[in-house]
Amino acid sequence: MNRIPATLTRIETFEGVSQLFFDADGTSLTMVGLELPKGAKVGATVTLGIKATHIIPARDIPEEMAISNALPVHIETIEKGHILSVVILRFDEIPLEAIVPADIFESLGLQENEKGYALFQASELSILEILP
Repeated sequence: MNRIPATLTRIETFEGVSQLFFDADGTSLTMVGLELPKGAKVGATVTLGIKATHIIPARDIPEEMAISNALPVHIETIEKGHILSVVILRFDEIPLEAIVPADIFESLGLQENEKGYALFQASELSILEILP
């Protein structure tokens, strides 16, 4: 599980669905969930979680894709496998792991030491902990 420190900046709730907005070192992130986590309040410092299999590495943010979150990253290492490729990305000082089908990753043409984005949907983001 990838871990991203952030601050909760806004909460919107309607008909049992909550949308939470975060600031992660100057980058805005959004999370959508059915339950507001206990203790979640504006100004709270949190640790967000995203599974490695839910991150899509990309060179750019595709305009034709409805994506909720895009973290600017540096591509550090690529371990090309026969079925899966493991990509280590760095968002500021935070390492993020992405696991992508090897054939899909190959078609992206990404290389080590390039800048890019870690893309993921709001529904894939979760709060792992709310810090005191």
